[in-house]
Amino acid sequence: QLDTEVFDRASNFASNTFTAPITGLYQLNGVVQLSSLGASHTDIEFQIVTSNRTYDCREVCGTQAFTTKTYVVSAVADMDANDTAVIKIVVSGSTKTVTIVGGSQMQTSFTGFFLG
Repeated sequence: QLDTEVFDRASNFASNTFTAPITGLYQLNGVVQLSSLGASHTDIEFQIVTSNRTYDCREVCGTQAFTTKTYVVSAVADMDANDTAVIKIVVSGSTKTVTIVGGSQMQTSFTGFFLG
């Protein structure tokens, strides 16, 4: 959950979803910091999912555990008016819980702006 909004000039972001106000190209960026990654986690997929397509950053993990790790995904997305964009994280290969670092530390974020 993206629980802190820094600014939203046209109120296009609500309930963790960006809604395009007009048709055009949008620069969309997602950053997520994960902690408690175990050696048995096999795959991490971080995505920006829009109404038209999915953009992703994917890592096949080895046998090394990480205290924290940051993933970034960016895209220039073609969006029509009222199309939506969300970020999605899928971690596979273990029953151990992974923590998303956020809150006041701001290691996890979503940004988007109209290009034209």
